[in-house]
Amino acid sequence: MAAFRLQSLLYTAVLFLLSGGAIPGIAQPAAHPLDPLSGDEMRAAVRALQARPDFPAAARFAVMALNDPPKREILDYRGGSSFIRQVFAVVYDRERNKTFEALVSVKDLQRPRVDSWREIPGVQPLVLEEEDGMIDALVRADERWIAAVKKRGLDPDDVQIDYWAAGTVPPQYRGRRLLRALTFFQGDAANFYGQPIEGLDA
Repeated sequence: MAAFRLQSLLYTAVLFLLSGGAIPGIAQPAAHPLDPLSGDEMRAAVRALQARPDFPAAARFAVMALNDPPKREILDYRGGSSFIRQVFAVVYDRERNKTFEALVSVKDLQRPRVDSWREIPGVQPLVLEEEDGMIDALVRADERWIAAVKKRGLDPDDVQIDYWAAGTVPPQYRGRRLLRALTFFQGDAANFYGQPIEGLDA
């Protein structure tokens, strides 16, 4: 029994060292100013932002990244010295088609603080993963797209739709959330990107 306990302690010590001294299940502060955000830091930032009375109920987080501390702080850093820890977030309110940027201090994970929150008028955040399914369903239900695929002698079930940013938006479409849907022939190919269907965009 004693040998088993000793083996367990040694196993735990090895895990502790391999994880850089992090204890599983316990939030650990960042060791360096440029360490990537941890899951705990991102969750703390989300909590702080969602607690704001003006945070949109159905908003999506398009970006969540480390906001680099001042360069002087990085250059002067010595192990163990204090440094700023801030999350940069881009939030998209789909219902109102509004984009927001925020900075959240997460040095203290128990008490994160929203340092700034502002709307960025007239801009769109990057493409969101959930929009893939939305675009696929919309395009496949469109009779014009179905007819265009069949006109090329193809079965709609054999093609793949990929979603891209729209790029420059014509004046009449400004203020909308626009994405491009490009069509590729899938068939039995492993990589459908090698078989684009030219002239068939939505």
